[in-house]
Amino acid sequence: MGVKQKFLVLSGIMGVLMAVVSLVGYFMASSDLQQSVDNELRTVVAKEVSDMDGWLVAKQLSVAHTANVMTAYNGDKASMQTNAALQSAATEADVMGVTLGMEDKYFASSTGGNLTGQKDPTQRPWYQQAKKDDKVEFTEAYVDSITNKLIISAIAPVKANGQFAGAVCNDISLDALEEQAKNIEYHGEGQGIIMEKNGNILATAGLGKPMQNFAEVDGFGEHFKEMQGKESGYFTTNSDGKEVVFAYAKVPSTEWLIGIAVPEDFVFASLKHMRWVFGLLTFVGFALMMFVCLYFAQKITRPILGLTEHAVQLADGNLRMSELPVESADEIGRLTQAFNTMNKNIRQLIQKMSAAAEQVAASSEELTASAQQSAEAANSVAVSVGDVAQGVSDQAGSVDNAKNVVEEVVNHIDDVAKGMEHVNARTNETNETAAAGSQLMQDAMDKMALIERASQESAAIVSQLGKNSEQIGKIVETISAIAEQTNLLALNAAIEAARAGEQGRGFTVVAEEVRKLAAESQEAAEDIKRHITSIQSDTNQAVGSMESSTEQIKLGTDAIREVGDQFGRIIAKVHDIKEEVEKMNMRVHKVSSGASSIVGTMEEIDDVSRKTAAHTQTISAATEEQSASTEEIASASQSLANMATELQDATAKFKF
Repeated sequence: MGVKQKFLVLSGIMGVLMAVVSLVGYFMASSDLQQSVDNELRTVVAKEVSDMDGWLVAKQLSVAHTANVMTAYNGDKASMQTNAALQSAATEADVMGVTLGMEDKYFASSTGGNLTGQKDPTQRPWYQQAKKDDKVEFTEAYVDSITNKLIISAIAPVKANGQFAGAVCNDISLDALEEQAKNIEYHGEGQGIIMEKNGNILATAGLGKPMQNFAEVDGFGEHFKEMQGKESGYFTTNSDGKEVVFAYAKVPSTEWLIGIAVPEDFVFASLKHMRWVFGLLTFVGFALMMFVCLYFAQKITRPILGLTEHAVQLADGNLRMSELPVESADEIGRLTQAFNTMNKNIRQLIQKMSAAAEQVAASSEELTASAQQSAEAANSVAVSVGDVAQGVSDQAGSVDNAKNVVEEVVNHIDDVAKGMEHVNARTNETNETAAAGSQLMQDAMDKMALIERASQESAAIVSQLGKNSEQIGKIVETISAIAEQTNLLALNAAIEAARAGEQGRGFTVVAEEVRKLAAESQEAAEDIKRHITSIQSDTNQAVGSMESSTEQIKLGTDAIREVGDQFGRIIAKVHDIKEEVEKMNMRVHKVSSGASSIVGTMEEIDDVSRKTAAHTQTISAATEEQSASTEEIASASQSLANMATELQDATAKFKF
């Protein structure tokens, strides 16, 4: 949307706002004007009501005065029958005649004189109404039978001794009402109407007919009930195809209704005039605003169009344009001046940019070549450093593996050391056990020697007893049995000694058996004592057995001695083994200590390898970053060269 179109839209918006303001003003003025018309109509009707009420009150006072005069006579018929009072009352304007009627049927009028006996006044409607209501009031309108005119009667009661004695009636012509109805106007227009409270029309200037009920008048009758319920008001209705405004008010003394019907076009002519004035002012204001907006839009858009044309040429690269004329000192003029200055500055800037672009292009080409060479060198270094970093990483991995292997070897050596300590402990125990076994063997040998000596002594004794075999035959037999058992035990001892099992525990068993045999020998000795004679025959056999036992004991002793020698050699071997185990244990401890040192050294080598790998990777990363930076520099230099070329191409588009 152009500036001119925007001004048109703005003028349209302002026009709408003006129309809204005009409408608001019109409706406010219309409301005030309608209120003014309403008040004026009410004032017109109120004036007529006031006049009518004054006229009626005067008639009431007149009839009341006549009734008071008659009441003052207090039933004096001679005075009351004088016609002077009636004739005096009849002289008032609009009074057609005054009539007096009494309860005794006295009847007289200002026009006919004494009419007693001719007519009965007590049967007249006005008389009955006065007697009934006992106050001053008006009758309803009726047509006079003599004059054939529409009249009303003002009536008042006459008292005698405070009691109703008769009534006075003033017949009043309503010709004055006809004239008054014709004179009811609103600025020279309108139709007046006067009606009773029951709606009967008393006088009219064109609305219905006299004595026609107002409820029957077309266009107005439907509002009659509304009128009866209000003291005053107005409404709009349609009468004979025209809109009519009808204003009305009640007469206080009789509740008659006085109204005026005025054509709506006439009543609100000023409102219509004001509507035309507001419409014309709105139209003229809108047109004037459109003209002003178009004028200023033309004044503003002309230099803007010139600026637009120059801006288009500037966008096309034409910097050879002449300066725009500055036609004003306002913002548009300053914008034009600024545009001229901008055009001049851009032309100078493009000239400088063109020269600088050539220099940048040349420099960027040299920088690109240098950067590419640096990038290649950096890439080569990065590759070498990467290989070194990979080698160091592999070395670190190998060191880790070696360290793990050495740690496993150290763990095995520790296990071997623990095993050697256990073997050493077992060897010590074996040595101690062997020593104990050797001691037991020595004890067994000593005991066998004792047994051998005892056996020899026994053999001597048996031999001696053999000599006395006849006497101790049975004893020799027992001894022979004991010797035989001893021989067996000796054999067992020899066997046990040969086996050397459980460190000579068998020797203890043999000793126990020997003890038992000794006990049996004792018992046998005692038995021998008792049965000395029974062992004579066995003495010779006992001697032989003892000799055999002695030989066996010697053999057992020799065997035990051989076992003792074997135990000695075993102890020597165990001692040698113990010494070798101790030496091996010392060597294992030395190897374990050395392996621990190797592990520490391997850990140091691993740390150094890791740090070397990390530093190498850092160097590699830095070299790669340097290479990337060099490549970026080369790329940027190439981009700069391209930009310089593009800048040259761009500046070549400008004409300066």
